[in-house]
Amino acid sequence: MKDEVLKISQTSVAQALAADYFCIYYVDVSNNKFIEYSSSPEYREFGLPTIGDDFIEFSRRHFDALIFS
Repeated sequence: MKDEVLKISQTSVAQALAADYFCIYYVDVSNNKFIEYSSSPEYREFGLPTIGDDFIEFSRRHFDALIFS
């Protein structure tokens, strides 16, 4: 029961935060793999990958162009 409440709380927090951002990624810091958790319709229009093996390289390759577009 306690684990269920914690999981629901974490999901609620993540969803609340997502309302104020274009995109949220989950990154596994042990291997740098990532998955998109949530994104706005505007962000999805960029057509970026939603999952990958190297978040640092992905962000270097794509985010400068997004920030300044």
